[in-house]
Amino acid sequence: FFSSVYFMLRRDTSFLLHDHPDMHGIMKVLFGTIRVNSYTPDDVNFAANISCKETIQCTRTSANVLSADNRPIFLTPNKNNIHEVVAETDAAFFDCFGATLQKKKNCNFYRLKWKYKTMKIKSCQSLMCRK
Repeated sequence: FFSSVYFMLRRDTSFLLHDHPDMHGIMKVLFGTIRVNSYTPDDVNFAANISCKETIQCTRTSANVLSADNRPIFLTPNKNNIHEVVAETDAAFFDCFGATLQKKKNCNFYRLKWKYKTMKIKSCQSLMCRK
């Protein structure tokens, strides 16, 4: 299945660190400026079906500041899938996601635990993404 949605964010607001399990995604800024920090688990066999008490090792793989002048950015099930979006200005962007499986999965939300250049990302709660 495919899902597409437009989001609007006020300056200095954000979407918490989250993922889209087993999904490919495209993000395009329509106006304003956003910052997207993306992380990739160090374990290539990472499955987003982790328990809330687990800690996973991740590396920040991109920190993009994007405006309408930039090309879309992409996420895959195994790269840049854990990400947060922060509005540098009032902004709007378009997201389109495609699932690799028939069954839709809930997003997982995370919190960062810094350790050197590698991130420890701890899963907190699995919640349904609101669209």
